[in-house]
Amino acid sequence: MCYAGAAAFGLVLPLASGPPPVAIGCVVLGISLPTFFLSIANIALTPVIVADVVEDAMGRTIATFQVFGGTAGLIGALTGGAIGEWVGVRSGIWVLDIAALGGVAACLPGAIRVARGHHGDHGTPAITPALPVPSGSLEGIALADEYAHEGRH
Repeated sequence: MCYAGAAAFGLVLPLASGPPPVAIGCVVLGISLPTFFLSIANIALTPVIVADVVEDAMGRTIATFQVFGGTAGLIGALTGGAIGEWVGVRSGIWVLDIAALGGVAACLPGAIRVARGHHGDHGTPAITPALPVPSGSLEGIALADEYAHEGRH
C-alpha cells in the first residue's frame, strides 16, 4: 500500500502550475508525500527481513537490497531523463508515474496472496511458525535458540 501511495501522490507533481502558492504546494506535496510513503515502506520491510532471513545471511540480504535500490535509482534517473528529453518534463513525469502505478498493480496479486498467509495455490502458510516454548522452561529456551541458529523459523 505504501508503494501505491507513493506512486499515486507522485501524480501531484506534474500538476504544479498556476499561481506560485498553488504551484509550490503541488511541488512540495508531489515530492514529500511519495518520499514519506517510501520511508514507511522501508520501515515496514525491516521486520519482514528480520523474520524471514537467517542471521548468517542478514548482511548479504541487506546489502543486496541496497545494491538493487541504488541500481533502480540510477536506471530510473537515466530513464526519466531520457523520457523527459523525448516528450518533455511534465509529460515524462506523467508517463513514469503511470508506469509506477502499473508496476504496483502488477505486484499486487502476489502481495495480497502472501499477506493472507498462503504460498502458491496449495494453501500452505508462507511463514512457518517457530516451535512453541513452554513458559518457565530453560530447556525450551535452549531448544528454541538452537532451532533459530539452524536457520529455521
